Amino acid sequence: MQKKIKNIIYKISKMLSIKPPKILFGMFGNSFYTSGVCHIHLYDSYNKTLFLALHELRHHYQYAYMMHIEDSISNKIKEEWNRSIPYETSYIEGDAYTFSLFVFQMILHIPYKIENKTKEIIMHFLRENSFIFSIFL
Repeated sequence: MQKKIKNIIYKISKMLSIKPPKILFGMFGNSFYTSGVCHIHLYDSYNKTLFLALHELRHHYQYAYMMHIEDSISNKIKEEWNRSIPYETSYIEGDAYTFSLFVFQMILHIPYKIENKTKEIIMHFLRENSFIFSIFL
């Protein structure tokens, strides 16, 4: 499972024109991102692990974007990256979940039933933002 997920992360990184992150798998409780490293919690479900790995890859992309580009999107990312805001209404979280779902549906063609909480975050993101961070900028 880990090798297959890494291969997908490398493929999508190439599509995003970014250097792939370092990927660490383990029993972290939750997946998370730190500068250049995606920490991926291993679930029993391959699809759930992959979905969250793509989510963390998107955070890697957001981090690179805010470090190299100065525009309203990078300002929004910086604003949220540097202060605590509610997870459910966070732009960067909504973008990351929306990205994961897009990749599952449009690139990998894998059906995936997202959890209700995740669905609510995506719907809030799509409703509340006047600009949607392009999937492949």
